[in-house]
Amino acid sequence: MIHEAISFIEREYESILRDSLSVLEKAGFLEFTTARREDGVKALDLILKAVKDMIRLENSGDFIDMYSRKDILMPLVDVARRHYTRGITFEMYFTCFKIILHSLENALLRSDMSDAEKLEHIVNMRRVVDASEAAFTVEWANISSDEFNTMLMEKNRNLSMTKSRYKNILESTEDIIILLDEDGLITDVNRKAEEFFGNVSKGNTLQQLLGFDDTDFEGLKARYSGNVSELPFCDTHYLSLRLIPMGNIAYGLRNYMVIIHDITCMVDHRVALENAVNTRTRELDKSKQFFKSIFSCAGEGMLIFDDQMTLLHSNRRACVLFGVADRENCLEKLKAVFSIGSQEILKETARKLDRGESWSGEMDMNGIKGTFPALATVNHFDVEGESYYSFILRDISGSKEMEKQLKEEKQLTEEKNITLKNIIKTISEDEQAYKGAVSRKLNGEVLPLLDRLHAEKDERSRSMTHSILKSTLRSMVNTSPAKQNAAMGKLSKTEKNVCLLIQADYSTKRIAEEMCVSVETVQTHRKNIRKKLGIKDRTVNLYSYLKTLDFNGG
Repeated sequence: MIHEAISFIEREYESILRDSLSVLEKAGFLEFTTARREDGVKALDLILKAVKDMIRLENSGDFIDMYSRKDILMPLVDVARRHYTRGITFEMYFTCFKIILHSLENALLRSDMSDAEKLEHIVNMRRVVDASEAAFTVEWANISSDEFNTMLMEKNRNLSMTKSRYKNILESTEDIIILLDEDGLITDVNRKAEEFFGNVSKGNTLQQLLGFDDTDFEGLKARYSGNVSELPFCDTHYLSLRLIPMGNIAYGLRNYMVIIHDITCMVDHRVALENAVNTRTRELDKSKQFFKSIFSCAGEGMLIFDDQMTLLHSNRRACVLFGVADRENCLEKLKAVFSIGSQEILKETARKLDRGESWSGEMDMNGIKGTFPALATVNHFDVEGESYYSFILRDISGSKEMEKQLKEEKQLTEEKNITLKNIIKTISEDEQAYKGAVSRKLNGEVLPLLDRLHAEKDERSRSMTHSILKSTLRSMVNTSPAKQNAAMGKLSKTEKNVCLLIQADYSTKRIAEEMCVSVETVQTHRKNIRKKLGIKDRTVNLYSYLKTLDFNGG
C-alpha cells in the first residue's frame, strides 16, 4: 500500500516543489540559499527511499529501531552536513526540511485515497522523518567550532576557485555575456561585450543597449527567456539572443544572464544558401514542369509503377490507347485495366528485370474497347534508392495494317509477275512458232509458188498462181500460227486451196474454172470446209471467217 503512495508522490514532484518554494519565499529563505531544483528533487528522493527502506524492516513502527539504522538515515545526514558547511544555520535547514515534509503531506491529502490510507501513509512518513531529524540534529550538535571553521574555510576556498574558473570561462568565450538584475538593469559584462558594444554603461537596460525602446523588460523576458532568437542590430549585424533566469540555477537568484552571439556571417551564409536553394528550386520546378509537359503530351503511352506494381502516373496518350474517355478518373480505370490479360504478362516481365535493365517487344494489349497491338518498352530504374518501372507503349495498329497491305500487294505482285512471265513465255513460244510457220510457208509455199509463177506460160494458170500467192502472203501477216495450225490439221490440201481462193475473193464459178472442176464439186468442198471448221451457223459468212485463218502452212 505504501508503494502506491510513493508512486503518487513521485508523479506530484513538480507540485510539491512549487508548494515548497512558495512557502520558502514567504519565509524569506530563498535570498539566502544557493539550492537548486536538483537539490529539491534529491531531497524528495532521499526521503522516499528512507521511507521505503524503513517499511521493509520487521519492527518498522519502532522509533528506536528506525533511529538506530544509520545506514538508512546517513544519506539524509550527509545532506544536512553539506548545507552546514555552506553556512546554512540549523534553524534555516530544519525549517526547510519541515516545509518539504508538509508539502509531501499536503500532496497526500489531495490524493483520491481514503482518509484511513492517507493517515497511515502520513504517520509512516512522519516516523521516518522524525528519526532523520533526530539523526541530523545530533550530527549538527556534535560538530565543534574548529571543525566547522575548517570546513567553512575549505568550502570558501573551493567556491573561490570555482568562481575564478567560471570568470575565466566568461572572459575567454566568444559569446557576449551580460548580467542583469531582477529589474533588467545591467550589472556586469564580459570582455567580448566591451569589444562589441564599446563601453557598456552599467545600470542601463538591455533594451537601451540593443535599441529596443518600445519593449519593457517583461516583454523582453516573454520573448527571449529560454529561447534562442535572431535579431538585426544596427543594419549591419545579426545577433542571436538568449535570456536565462538565474533562478533556474539556484532558487535564491533573481538576476538574469543574457548570452549574445554575433551570427552575421552565419546569417549571410544562410541567406546565400537560401538564395541558391530558391534558385535551384525554381530551376527544378521548371524542369519538373518541362518533363511533366513532355510526359503528358508524349506521342506514346507512358505509365509509372512502383516496386509493388501499383500504377502511380499515366499520361494522356495512355488513356487514349486503352480507351479511357474519362481523364479525371483515368488512373483508377487504368489500374483496373492493368490487372487483366497481356498487361499482367507485361508486369511479370518487368519484375524479372534487374535495376538499370530494359526490355522491348510486341504484345497485344487489352483495352476497354478491344485488343490492339503495341510495341512495349519496360525500364527498371531507381529514385533515391526506391525501385520504379516505366512502361512506354506505342500503338502499332497502323503499322500492322500497312504491313498486312504490303504483304498482300507483294503477293499480288508476285502473282502478276508469274502471269507476266507466262505471257512472255507464251509470246516467245508464239514468236518462235510464227517464225517457224513463216519459214515453212516461205520454203514450202511462197518460194514454190514464185517458181511456178515464173515457169507458168499459160495466162490463166499464171493468174491463179498469182492469186494463191497473194492470199498466202496476206494470211502470213493477218493469221496467228495457232489458228493456222488448227485449220491445217483439219482440211485436206484441195480444201486448203479452195479456202485460199475464197480468201482471194473468188466466186464459186471462178474457183471451178480455176481448178477445172464442176461448180457442184466446189459447192461440196465448201460444205466440207464449214463442217470441219465447226461453222454450224448458216448466217456466218465463210469468206469473212476464212479471212482470219491461214491454210498455206500445212
